[in-house]
Amino acid sequence: MTQPARQLSESNPYRVLLVDDESGQRFLQREILSSPDFEVREATDGRSALKAIREHPFDVVLLDKRMPGMTGDEVCRRIREEMDDRLLPVIMVTGMGSSDELARSLNIGATDFIRKPYTPTELIARVEAAASHKRLLDQLEHVESIYFVVARMVEARDWHTGRHCVRLAHNGALFGRYLGLDDRSIELLEHLGTLHDIGKLAIPDHILLKQEQLNAQEERVMRLHPVVGARLCSGIKALEPLVPLIRHHHEHWDGSGYPDGLRGEEVPYLARVFQLLDIYDALAAERPYKGILPHGEIIRYLERERDLGRLDPELAGRFLDFLQESLGQMQLPTGGENAPDDFSIVESLMDLEPEAKERASIPPLAKAELSSAGRRWRKEDAAEFGGPSRQDVSRLAVVDYSQLSQRFAAILDATTVGLFGLDRDGRVTFVNGAACRLLGHGEEELLGGTHHDRVHYAKSDGSTYPLSECPIHQSLQTGEIVHGEELFFHRDGRGIAVEFTCSPLVDGGEVEGVVVTFQDISERKAIKRRLRLATTVFDNTHDGILVTDEKGTILTVNPAFSEITGYSEAEVRGQNPRLLRSGKQRADFYEAMWSTIRQQGRWQGEIRNRNRDGEIFPAWLTISSVKDDQGEVTNYVGIFSDISPLKHSLEQIEHLANHDPLTGLPNRLLFLDRLKVAVRQARRGGHSLAVLFLDIDRFKDINDSLGHAMGDQLLLEMAARVRGQVREEDTVARLGGDEFVILIGDVESASEAELVARKVMQGLEVPIRLETSEIILRVSMGISLYPNDGESADELIRHADIAMYHAKERGLSEYHFYNDEMSAGTRARLAMESALRRAIEGQEFELHYQPQVNLADGSLCGAEALLRWHHPQEGLVTPDRFIPLAEETGLIEPIGAWVLESACRQAVEWQAQGISFGRIAINVSGVQIRRGTLVERVTTALELSGLDPTRLELEITESVIMEQTGQTLTMLQELKSLGVQLSVDDFGTGYSSLSYLQHLPVDKLKIDRAFVCNLPNAGKDKAIARAVIALGQGLGLQTIAEGVETEAQRDFLRQHGCQEGQGWLFGRPMTSKLFTQRYVGH
Repeated sequence: MTQPARQLSESNPYRVLLVDDESGQRFLQREILSSPDFEVREATDGRSALKAIREHPFDVVLLDKRMPGMTGDEVCRRIREEMDDRLLPVIMVTGMGSSDELARSLNIGATDFIRKPYTPTELIARVEAAASHKRLLDQLEHVESIYFVVARMVEARDWHTGRHCVRLAHNGALFGRYLGLDDRSIELLEHLGTLHDIGKLAIPDHILLKQEQLNAQEERVMRLHPVVGARLCSGIKALEPLVPLIRHHHEHWDGSGYPDGLRGEEVPYLARVFQLLDIYDALAAERPYKGILPHGEIIRYLERERDLGRLDPELAGRFLDFLQESLGQMQLPTGGENAPDDFSIVESLMDLEPEAKERASIPPLAKAELSSAGRRWRKEDAAEFGGPSRQDVSRLAVVDYSQLSQRFAAILDATTVGLFGLDRDGRVTFVNGAACRLLGHGEEELLGGTHHDRVHYAKSDGSTYPLSECPIHQSLQTGEIVHGEELFFHRDGRGIAVEFTCSPLVDGGEVEGVVVTFQDISERKAIKRRLRLATTVFDNTHDGILVTDEKGTILTVNPAFSEITGYSEAEVRGQNPRLLRSGKQRADFYEAMWSTIRQQGRWQGEIRNRNRDGEIFPAWLTISSVKDDQGEVTNYVGIFSDISPLKHSLEQIEHLANHDPLTGLPNRLLFLDRLKVAVRQARRGGHSLAVLFLDIDRFKDINDSLGHAMGDQLLLEMAARVRGQVREEDTVARLGGDEFVILIGDVESASEAELVARKVMQGLEVPIRLETSEIILRVSMGISLYPNDGESADELIRHADIAMYHAKERGLSEYHFYNDEMSAGTRARLAMESALRRAIEGQEFELHYQPQVNLADGSLCGAEALLRWHHPQEGLVTPDRFIPLAEETGLIEPIGAWVLESACRQAVEWQAQGISFGRIAINVSGVQIRRGTLVERVTTALELSGLDPTRLELEITESVIMEQTGQTLTMLQELKSLGVQLSVDDFGTGYSSLSYLQHLPVDKLKIDRAFVCNLPNAGKDKAIARAVIALGQGLGLQTIAEGVETEAQRDFLRQHGCQEGQGWLFGRPMTSKLFTQRYVGH
């Protein structure tokens, strides 16, 4: 049993050891601690410090971290390991030191640290806090010892129970060793034997000492003693392991066994071991209400209980074997066992000297009277001893209670645990010095006052604490022991986190008051928070962490290390980090790394490691050395992260930056870089190279008709086929859209480049199947050669591009070599673009109008506005020459806006002149649709002109209107909501989806002139024309035919239901002046 340490009264000063090699520092500390509250000793180095600690008790050690010879860390380590003193506080004093160094000191066992320079107030506060905490820990050892003394008080009250506990303590250790249990488990069984019935202190005498069978109510009370015993032990750290074991202890009224059995896994193993010992001793002992059960019958009883499943089968078998082998070594109950005189028990509790006992001169009569407090008074006792005299009893009381009172008074005065007593109304009847210090009140301020109103009046959030919710008040009401954590308030109003235990004082079944013990746990909770935070960071960081000693032996790793490497902590502890080496770095890499660590204390960089499965992964690693006060390395800390995802992302980013995302081919940037390298090599090597620029013919029409998804599939097929027709060392790139380029290195002549061009075109002639469509790719190709066509990468690409445009002008599927004349054509195109910009500013555009007539009666029903350009030098330029360039350069936007505003103003003028022209029709470019500005332009033109929206008709080509994009459909609906009429231009030339067409907000279909010019003779054109007219009728749409030049064409169209016509038969495009002259008055 743990022996109590020497008690200290409140007046005893704190014992402090100052350890520092500098006399000046010791003098400063000694002067600061020169008050009567401290008793100071000094040591000049580590060895003399250890000697002083062995010879004298101390409450705290102030230890210089940096000392010659034995450092402060080494002294602390020896105190903890060699002297096995875990309780003595050690405060490190340091003037420098990184966080890593301080962390090392704390890991070794330092309690706290203080940095130089420090204030006297700070030093005194830290020393007092550490020393008071040490005394609190010492007091806890006293409390543990007191509990074993209290257990012997059960013996003084009930002799049979006391002897039962002594036997079980001995037999428990014996059976534990038989089972092969460890020393800690055997010690727990010994303590359990001594303390398992400590809760019987709470059982009233008339039940505990009853000599007959207990009734049902008395048996229920008796069964509460394990709960009381468990609660008594729950507040003592050293006894906490016994709590679940004691709580599971309960027995029949006759002590013959555990009513519910204890064989399940939910019952602690040691409780099941103790069960067998307890049952055997209870059945073998004689009690006033039962006789001794013979050994053989006990064996049969245990076998029967085992077979019924009420005992652990395996343990019961081992116990029966144990009884057979070790019965002679056990302490067994004997019949007729007499209780000793009770004074010897009290004497052992009070530790009285023999002469004190003799001075007391207690006669046998007084001893008998004292004994009656421990067992029922019997008539035969009275016959034997007679009645006690009052003098004897009084003298006995003076001797016993005075010394007992002094003993407990000394304990209460010395303890650093706060303690106070409350009466049944919650008023303070007793308070010790520690409680006064912790709460900041004087004894006179607390005594007689209500504890709840004085120190327990609010909750942690500042709200009022109702008395009905107060656990101490509830203990007064229920008589139950309460243990927990609460917030008591200091006299200055600050809250103090405390751990408390409230034990009721019961007399005759009535709660007369409670005794409350408490201690300040603010520092403990703060330490727990810091440790929890540090542990949380260590355990939850995504970076792997490993810590080694100075030799590189792994001490610990965090969970992220195991997750990244696949090694558990158990697998790597004691190993060297070399087990992660991949073999991908040479020896000089590691030599340089460790050289940096030795010189700078830190290294950071990328390393390739190997995980447990043998896979190599890149890691970003930081290694830092941890040094002691003498600058010696004590540990290395490695922090690393798996950067495989980052490397993969960087590779993806680099790939995306240099490659086309759709085809995976090199993009313009990478191609230009490779071309520059090839040009330099060709210049040095004196050879030629070729650049082939490819563009898919009419790709826009294909993309518009089949959709962008099919267009992307077409580009993927194009890339694969071109790549398959060239050499591995040649480069195929996609510059964007439908433009591809090929770099052929080291060509002998132009014919070799031409051979590649033909091969590529032949490879593209095989039809491509896209869902229900079959397409033959046609490309135009331009070729430039180094050095004839350019000496730089930019020149070669530009000239190949120019040659490609010339090939496209010659027809489909053509290739063309660059020559100087092509540059002249390009310059001409640039000149036209400049002239086109000037035309907008110089108002060189003019609108001509072509009439649209009703085929039934020839009346005017509309006029289409057609754009003309009066070039200052070239004269009249037709739209087919400049509209594609305007769309390509974006100039179609301002041109289109001008057309809309001019045509709307003209329409309003005709209305004012009385010309019944029907509707004004205007062609809209696909660029205007795609750029999303058309609705705004139309709205502006209508507002500026004042034209009725129903008089405006917009003609949109079939290919644009069938793009089926959300933007196109939304724009058409917005135009329709304005009241504008919509017509599908060039109908029949595209790839319309009829199911989509019926949902479009259009009013008219315009049959393309290509299907009108050969009417009524061409069979296919007749069929198409009839089909379009029938489609319009079926969808409720009007139809108009353009390019009507003969009466036969008109008659055919009218005969098949076409409502309107436009063409030279009805009038050529004319100026607004001529149009007005022709139709004024109509």
